[in-house]
Amino acid sequence: MATTISIRDGIEYGFGLLAYAFGVGLAGGGLLLIGILLARGGGVLALFGGLMAIAGFVVIYAGVLGTTYKVIADGVKVGIEEADTGGGLSGDATSSRSSASSPSSSSTTSGPESDV
Repeated sequence: MATTISIRDGIEYGFGLLAYAFGVGLAGGGLLLIGILLARGGGVLALFGGLMAIAGFVVIYAGVLGTTYKVIADGVKVGIEEADTGGGLSGDATSSRSSASSPSSSSTTSGPESDV
């Protein structure tokens, strides 16, 4: 099953995700590292460092969940758009089969709306 996403679009999307992952990793990893270093102290500083390390972990975890959500949502969006426009490999193959079998059948079935 082929997609209609071009190589360039895929690379641009990948670099966008990479930049997002780098930003989340830098922010969350920085908080985590500083928190761990502060936690090595003692007393109140250790408590503050522990809380900061937990915050860093939460930032990284939220970033991973957000990335997963975005990738799935973008894939669903592209699939719905392709299904609505009748584009893509499956729409082309279906229309070429129906026009090859009977030329008049393509004029009576214009797409998903005719199934209703």
